[in-house]
Amino acid sequence: MDSSTKQRYISTSIWSDKWFETLSMQEKLIYFHLLTNEFTNAAGVYHFSLKQIRADLDISRDDARAAIEKFEAAGKAYYYQEYIIIPKWLKHQKISDRSKMFLGALSILRGLPDGIKRFIADRNHYDFPVEKYVEIPPADSLCLKSDSLCPIEDRLYPKRGEKGANSAHDSDSDLDLDLDINISGGGRSDYSDPPAEKPPPPENTPPPPLFKIIKANAGREGFVIGDDIAKRFLASGLDPAWFSGPHDFLAFMAYKVRAEYPGAPPERQRNIFISAITWDNIREEYPAWRDARAGAAQSREKARAEKLIPPRCECGADLHGARRCPSCGRILEFDETTWGFVFLPPPENGELSALFREEIKARKPGSEKTPRKPP
Repeated sequence: MDSSTKQRYISTSIWSDKWFETLSMQEKLIYFHLLTNEFTNAAGVYHFSLKQIRADLDISRDDARAAIEKFEAAGKAYYYQEYIIIPKWLKHQKISDRSKMFLGALSILRGLPDGIKRFIADRNHYDFPVEKYVEIPPADSLCLKSDSLCPIEDRLYPKRGEKGANSAHDSDSDLDLDLDINISGGGRSDYSDPPAEKPPPPENTPPPPLFKIIKANAGREGFVIGDDIAKRFLASGLDPAWFSGPHDFLAFMAYKVRAEYPGAPPERQRNIFISAITWDNIREEYPAWRDARAGAAQSREKARAEKLIPPRCECGADLHGARRCPSCGRILEFDETTWGFVFLPPPENGELSALFREEIKARKPGSEKTPRKPP
């Protein structure tokens, strides 16, 4: 058996589960794939792509999305920010008796992007007391980065040497994971916490080898490659930084292959993908493509930040989505530099400031909104 292979044991009672019986044969296959594919880990929360599901099972994008939406409606699996979350994964692992697996799961959970941590902190999304072991960042902790945005587009792999640089795919690769997965039951359940005396995982876990990151990132794009191919990419003379971030060089290669060979069968596309690293001008074109994608992602994140209006004013009054406090008259303004809202003093004589009137006018239908530069 390949040393990197991980075993997944599924309870035979799955075939008598009422929810599972309602699934079509294709939906059952997709659900089994989420439980047993090579990217699963000890926590049941792993970075994945619908492209990978489509490539592995040879199904359409619509069929994959419809199945995931059905799983989400039943609370059996979630697809959020390109992560698969299996809510009851840890519940059925008997982790109180398997300290090695428990520590591996904690290491994975602590290394997740902020947006995923917030999502799984809801017990309806992930049936485990995450907040007891993982620091959950506040919902308004947005950050601005040039090529790696959070919370929506956190890097799957931080730079070498940074805390949390271990791969979520490889954190349990050396563990003997005999997973007894039972899907019966829904919603929140009682959970027996693991023994408190277990030591925390090591803080300075070394990052995975770069060729493993390359292999995982290729899989994220729907192209499964072996170690030898990944090492060949590594030896191609590219800047190692090009293999990190949501808009890495492998994502660009996948984009070029699918754009230029849209009708090619999956296996032919894979072979083309492997050879694409030698194409003329592909290295010269990559930086402009990366910057354009990063800029678009930054714009989406900013638009999202502008919708995160605080629920309450500094005086304690509920705002109900308004940008002027009905109690004290304070005005909410969006700060272009911090991507957060600030409270301005109430306007004199109850009149809105000229600046705020301009912003309201710009938001009316039919008028162009021009972003205001910070003073």
